Amino acid sequence: MSIILAIIILGLMILFHEFGHFIFCKIFGVKVLRFSIGFGPAILRKKIGDTEFRLSLIPLGGYVTPLEKEKIDLMVEERAYELSNKLNLSESLAREVAWEEIRKEFGISQNSRNVFLESKPYFQKFLIVFAGPLFNVILAIFFMYFLLVIGYETLGTKLGKILENSPAEKSGLQPGDIVLEVNKKTVKTWQDIRREIILSEGKINLKIQRGEQILSFEIEPQISEGLRIIGILPDENNKVVIKYSPILAVPKSIENTISTISNMFYAIKLIFKTAGIESIGGPITIAKVTSDAAKESIQSLLSVSFLISLNLALLNILPIPVLDGGHILIFTIEALIRKRLNYKTKFAITVFGLFLIIILALIGISNDIKNILKKE
Repeated sequence: MSIILAIIILGLMILFHEFGHFIFCKIFGVKVLRFSIGFGPAILRKKIGDTEFRLSLIPLGGYVTPLEKEKIDLMVEERAYELSNKLNLSESLAREVAWEEIRKEFGISQNSRNVFLESKPYFQKFLIVFAGPLFNVILAIFFMYFLLVIGYETLGTKLGKILENSPAEKSGLQPGDIVLEVNKKTVKTWQDIRREIILSEGKINLKIQRGEQILSFEIEPQISEGLRIIGILPDENNKVVIKYSPILAVPKSIENTISTISNMFYAIKLIFKTAGIESIGGPITIAKVTSDAAKESIQSLLSVSFLISLNLALLNILPIPVLDGGHILIFTIEALIRKRLNYKTKFAITVFGLFLIIILALIGISNDIKNILKKE
């Protein structure tokens, strides 16, 4: 049951992402030829209006295919060439017949102008592409909202252990101290403490409760594997329940989402270091983590779903061709040079981007296999 629930959650993330592209195409009047959940051969398909909706065999993502004039022009040229050779038609007649086939298949003619993606101004093309990651962020906010309303248990801010010769020990921190503030920001959970320390700059100021006393400490952190640390561990028995009313959960869920995105951008800086590359997970890890969370509790499932949805948004916004960020990069270049890149150039860029994605996928799958072998 947990595996089925994991598949449903991951499918929902893909559906939400592609729906973002789809709805903005509709808003700006761009025809959508195909809306697919999954890749490869179709298991189910149904055409509604101009769009073929399909569920495909390989459940590793999805795609929306907007109508692009360059592709239509290429199809017309190819069909006209075939018709000219097979039926010995003149070039002009072959093109007319080819366009008639295109009209029947896609519902457009040579005079169609505003239904193509390329015909739209830059900001509309940007929004159509950006809508996918944006909808993943919106879905993540929903996950966080329900998590905050239901409530969840997490580690509090009580210190359990001070590492020997660490900055914390040298500054005088003691087990049992309760952290109230980090750099004048109130902290309620251990995750808050970690985030503030990692993202801090310069010395770290802590406000501590020790018995009845309120003490302040200024600590110079040390760097370990690219992260700022001071050498403290939590008291595993100190748990707090985080829960908000339905109204207060709205701004808090948005705040938590923004904070998490900020942390993720910081983590990208570490991606090219060994620890970063080894931390990349593939589809096996994503499915297993989601499935394990579903077994544990609804809170764990919501928390993991929140993080995965944000990771999908962040991954897709990277300026790598094939991904949404790559399309935005191309649109931006075209807007700056005031000229559309030709089809061959775009194709070469796309192939390069696909090569990078395959490398990332192989790293992820390799890490998945290593983790499985380690456990065995």
